[in-house]
Amino acid sequence: MAGSVGVSQRGSSTLERFVDAVLSAIATLGRLIELTASSFAHLLRDIVTGRHKWRDTLTQTSFFAGVAGIPAVLVAIPFGVILSVQVGSLTQQLGASSLAGAAGALGILQQGAPIASALLIGGAVGSAIAADLGARTVRDEIDAMRTMGIDPARRVVAPRLLAVVFVAPLVCMEIIFVGVTAGYFINVSFQGGAPGS
Repeated sequence: MAGSVGVSQRGSSTLERFVDAVLSAIATLGRLIELTASSFAHLLRDIVTGRHKWRDTLTQTSFFAGVAGIPAVLVAIPFGVILSVQVGSLTQQLGASSLAGAAGALGILQQGAPIASALLIGGAVGSAIAADLGARTVRDEIDAMRTMGIDPARRVVAPRLLAVVFVAPLVCMEIIFVGVTAGYFINVSFQGGAPGS
């Protein structure tokens, strides 16, 4: 009898922990949505009224470009090589090797570059933003801003959002350029493709 009571209590505490975890996740998602909405609202309002801190945005843009620049090259080269090898062998089997370059470039343009840039922005740039905001929170800078009447979403988050909007297409273009160049090199050098194709 005592054993069944212990199992029942353990099952109920497991259920309570699960419910608490789900509620905590929902609350965190709600705070994220609220922060995003307020940051975009501040950003649009400040740009329209001319009060946006462009220097902060440019500083963050150059930092994010540096964070994502080298990883973008290192991700784009394998994308270009893999697509060139796969498409090149397929087009050679079909007797349409003159289409290998266009097909490989379209694959990088439509599939590889957007996925890779999204992963880099979400991974490298997102973690840099999270680390900076976490460090500011630990050092009580965020609370100090609130105490001084400065909205952290407006002062800290909004310039970073605009910087990410600037950097994301640049990273995507870099991946397209490097991927197509790597695919061109592999196709022409190792697969016997025509440079004009």
